[in-house]
Order: sequence, then structure tokens, then C-alpha cells
Amino acid sequence: MNTFLQRRSTALGALLLVTIIWGLTFVWMEGALDAAAKYLGPESIIATIGLFLTVRFGIAAIILLVTVPSSRTGFTSRASWKAGAILGALLLGGFLLQMVGLSDSQVTASVSAFLTSLYVVFTAIIWTIARRSWPSTSLVLGVLLTTIGAGFINGPPHLNFNLPEWLTVGCGLLFAGHIIATDV
Repeated sequence: MNTFLQRRSTALGALLLVTIIWGLTFVWMEGALDAAAKYLGPESIIATIGLFLTVRFGIAAIILLVTVPSSRTGFTSRASWKAGAILGALLLGGFLLQMVGLSDSQVTASVSAFLTSLYVVFTAIIWTIARRSWPSTSLVLGVLLTTIGAGFINGPPHLNFNLPEWLTVGCGLLFAGHIIATDV
């Protein structure tokens, strides 16, 4: 097998693994939030979410610093700190909205995953408006397939259009903003 095909196979395998892990995190977080509410009481949900996010991103930061030496340099300018703060705020806001929405018993892991995946649609819409051009056929097809696929992971989505679901939609919007801000 030539080098291109090996790299492509490796990339596809890594993408599949990340997708599986991403999907499982909805179930894990729903279970963790339910357990925390059971032991700490429902009034502690914001503190619990803050703890989970701190641990989650703390572990990720340590792994990044240890495994990618170049990640330890480059944050010396004011512009890089400002850009990092903007990206961090968008990501933090998205995760906070997502986890607050997921902490409500009416929002299942599959509904949360579907509503979060709307970031694909939001990214395409925001990017299209910002560029002031029509999206390509492949972009429209990709958005449609992603939305339909995510919506029917666990059968048709059962939406109630309540506040926790709208918070999760807001999470998708912030994640879309994060993707575009990262690109910029």
C-alpha cells in the first residue's frame, strides 16, 4: 500500500475512533451528572458542571503539553492570548450550555447529541453569510446528511422545544462560532 493510502486509512481510523468517543461522551456525561445530582443534590449542578469541565480540560491540557512539545511555545504575544481567550470563551460557553441542558432529565443523550450536532448547520450558515456567497452543492449535501444522520442515531429525535433543549441549540451555535473563530 502506498504512503498516501496508508495515511488516509490512518486518518479515517482516527476519525472513526474520535467519533465513537465523542458519541459516548454524551452518555457518560449524562450518567455523571445524574450521579452527581443524586449525591450532591440538584442545586449543586452548576458547581458539578464546573468541576467536570475543569477536570476534563485540565487532563487534556496536561496530555497536550506532554505529548506535543510545540504546544509549550507561542503564547508570548498579546494577540495570541486574546485569540486564545476568545476561543476559550466560545468553547467554555458551548460546554456549559450543553451540560446544563443535558443535566435536565427531559434531555436524553441522543437528543443532546443531535442538537449539539447542529453546529454543522450553524457553521455552514454563518460561513455562507460571512462570505456572502452561495454554499457549494457538496456543503449542502454534507450538512443535510450530517443532520439527518445525527437526528436518527437512536430513531427519530423526540424534541419538546423546552429551555434545556434551547440551551443545547445555543451550545451548537457557540461551537459553530468556535470553529469559525479558529479558522479566522
